[in-house]
Amino acid sequence: MIRYLLDNAFEFTGSNGIITVAVAREDRVLRLTISDTGVGLPRETVEKFNQPNSTVLHDGTLSGHGLGLTIVKDLIARHEGTVSISSKPNRGTAVNRCLPAA
Repeated sequence: MIRYLLDNAFEFTGSNGIITVAVAREDRVLRLTISDTGVGLPRETVEKFNQPNSTVLHDGTLSGHGLGLTIVKDLIARHEGTVSISSKPNRGTAVNRCLPAA
């Protein structure tokens, strides 16, 4: 999961962009945030992704089909976690993944 999110960050962030990885434990939750200053995602894609039981398929403006994000969301849910995205076109994306801490 982490590798896929990092691969996306590198793919959609230019050579002068910034990618940040942050990890924090908040009570019984482990939060991982991967953010970048890349191309960002359209508002509609982010809204659809953040809805329960949604799948994300890109409209063709970006490479790929968005299946990887859907797979990440499903895997995290299977481990009783959550994932959300915040993004702005041409400003970047942040993916927040929370899993129960052991």
